[in-house]
Amino acid sequence: MMGVDAATAPVVVAVTRPRDQAGSLVSALEGEGLATVVVPLIATVPIRDGLAALDRALRSRPPPTWVVVTSANAAGSLLAALVRTGLDPASLRVAAVGPATARVLAAGGVAVELVPAEHTAAALVSALGPPVSGSGNRVLLPVSAIAPTGPSEELSRAGWEPERIGVYRTEARPLGPGDLSALGGAGVVTLTSGSAARAYVTAMGVNQGHLIASIGPSTTAVARDLGLEVHAEADPHTAAGLANAVSRLVRGGTRGISGGQ
Repeated sequence: MMGVDAATAPVVVAVTRPRDQAGSLVSALEGEGLATVVVPLIATVPIRDGLAALDRALRSRPPPTWVVVTSANAAGSLLAALVRTGLDPASLRVAAVGPATARVLAAGGVAVELVPAEHTAAALVSALGPPVSGSGNRVLLPVSAIAPTGPSEELSRAGWEPERIGVYRTEARPLGPGDLSALGGAGVVTLTSGSAARAYVTAMGVNQGHLIASIGPSTTAVARDLGLEVHAEADPHTAAGLANAVSRLVRGGTRGISGGQ
């Protein structure tokens, strides 16, 4: 398929996040002068038993030393749990994997004490360091049911006692003809989670002619394991970083960009 010269034809960038989470990336991409289309590939489903377990963990005594929040979805689950339990957010020490997650928490009245300079779960675990002797070492992690276990394992190696609770799961969203047409007509597809990468391959396969831009190394690893070529990765691993990576990819002039169908 012949590519389209990015200098003479507009390149449409597909944002595959759920619509209620797509705004920051759409704004960042449009701030780079790029056209966007929102095609959600995944939906988030709460896990009832996991939410009940989170409530119990928050009310337990002694309380967790830290609550580590690694996604906006997990932040929303924590905020809802605080409402259900009536706990004072000030009673918790909360760490967030990145500024977007921290903003969700702050908007809900939760002060975030720690955000690592590098916006990855591994960097957050490293920033926590080892527990202080005698001060407790329990760390609560509300996460996706299919979240990588690496952070929990690193916390354990550092001397913490992680309590990992799956509070939501992500499912591939069925795509209608309009969704498939919009996605197929995009030149660049952005992936912001491993779940989105899996849903993309399920819907489109691996040879659709898209350029693929990933928000970070864990998403990139999943995409490559699925057989996708990742052409750009955000640095930093934020909406702004992803938009900048896409802009450089589109305007780099190293290859043409074509729609997927």
